[in-house]
Amino acid sequence: MMKDPVTISTGITYDRENIEKWTFSAKNNICPVTKQSLITSIELTPNVTLRRLIQSWCTINASHGIERFPTPKPPVSKPQIIKLLKEAKSPKMQMKSLKTLRSIASENDANKRCMESAGAMEFLASIINNNSSEVFEEEEGFMSTKTKHLASSINSNYLKMD
Repeated sequence: MMKDPVTISTGITYDRENIEKWTFSAKNNICPVTKQSLITSIELTPNVTLRRLIQSWCTINASHGIERFPTPKPPVSKPQIIKLLKEAKSPKMQMKSLKTLRSIASENDANKRCMESAGAMEFLASIINNNSSEVFEEEEGFMSTKTKHLASSINSNYLKMD
């Protein structure tokens, strides 16, 4: 049963998890139904109407052991990641931004791909490699080793994509 229906550019609706596996893990660039070519950066549009219909059906059939699934959290967007990366350059916002990035990376592979396309890997590598002296200044009690460790943990989590 679809839990997070999304529509791709061909107009066909799929469950988010399955179409992401098809396009990203299996590296397919065609629609499984229409065989039309997909754009390089595939846009997944949530099909809210279908999701609500499925959730209503689950609620109506609860007496038959069907459980209603919660509304899925929307994936992170590239502009959100870019904003966090900019904030992470400020010593005052760095730890908070890095913690948020770590949380986002741990949620799912789609977020990790979004982080990659926004340039997060290069930024995290620069923190780990100590390429930017301003990033490592001690600020509000946070030492550079804590910053490096946090950046490294995000990088490690990121590399564990399916």
